Amino acid sequence: EKFTYPQVFVHGQYLGGFTEATAALRAATPFRAALGLPAPVSPTAVRDLVASRPVVALSLPNCVQCEQLRALLAAEGVADAAGVFTKWDKATGEYAELRRQLVAVTGQEKFTYPQVFVHGQYLGGFTEATAALRAATPFRAALGLPAPVSPTAVRDLVASRPVVALSLPNCVQCEQLRALLAAEGVADAAGVFTKWDKATGEYAELRRQLVAVTGQEKFTYPQ
Repeated sequence: EKFTYPQVFVHGQYLGGFTEATAALRAATPFRAALGLPAPVSPTAVRDLVASRPVVALSLPNCVQCEQLRALLAAEGVADAAGVFTKWDKATGEYAELRRQLVAVTGQEKFTYPQVFVHGQYLGGFTEATAALRAATPFRAALGLPAPVSPTAVRDLVASRPVVALSLPNCVQCEQLRALLAAEGVADAAGVFTKWDKATGEYAELRRQLVAVTGQEKFTYPQ
């Protein structure tokens, strides 16, 4: 008998007044669906998201550093580098709430994207992520990457045995040298060789070190 306005109906069914309508607007209700609105952001949306995968990088459209990090991950050999990222959009209605939750989770009021989490723990932004990519860190492990190449890897390798021959898969001259060593009576001719693979993420760094050690920019294998 007594009521105030507005009085709200959904698909012909009485919802209620202002109090009921605002409450229904904050939850996944037929009211929101009838208005063409998606379900509202869960109060634990960001915590749930960053805990849902080993590595989560939050990004925005047209984010230069996000693309740079994605390219670095791909270069390191991460199979689905793009799948690490979850892209938000400042133009959507839920962005303000997502950002508010992100501030609460990270403790950072001011930040740039990407924002990176490892097993639900906050790592940091682009600077922290790239630094963690260069060392033996939980970040690399969570991405399924081996420890990075030591800055003295090639020097250490060539000093580790009396003779070291660096080779590649399907290297004809490598096989010819191995056969010559075996013919000369070298018991473990194959053991002389260390085989690299151009398809791996660490090859570029190994080659760079080899160039530094030999002084030769152009060469064939074996070395």
